[in-house]
Amino acid sequence: MLNELKLTDKLIPRDVSTRWNSTFDMLDAAIEYRKAVDEMTSDRSNDLRKFELSNSEWSIACQLRDILKVCHIFTSHCRSRRIVAA
Repeated sequence: MLNELKLTDKLIPRDVSTRWNSTFDMLDAAIEYRKAVDEMTSDRSNDLRKFELSNSEWSIACQLRDILKVCHIFTSHCRSRRIVAA
């Protein structure tokens, strides 16, 4: 399926509640692989229909990813300058 969608094999990072950057990484990867995720969850034989996202849920995921991206960039900038963010 990934070959058909011209995507490479990739594990979607897991969300870790104590690391908000992991939420950004997970959402960013899931959105990049949305077509594959949609295809997998819509296939009844995979028994993943309960995880299928609606268009509005994907929209919320994109909005959250965009918000977290700002924080991700700031954190990366602070790390590169060895600044501790309070």
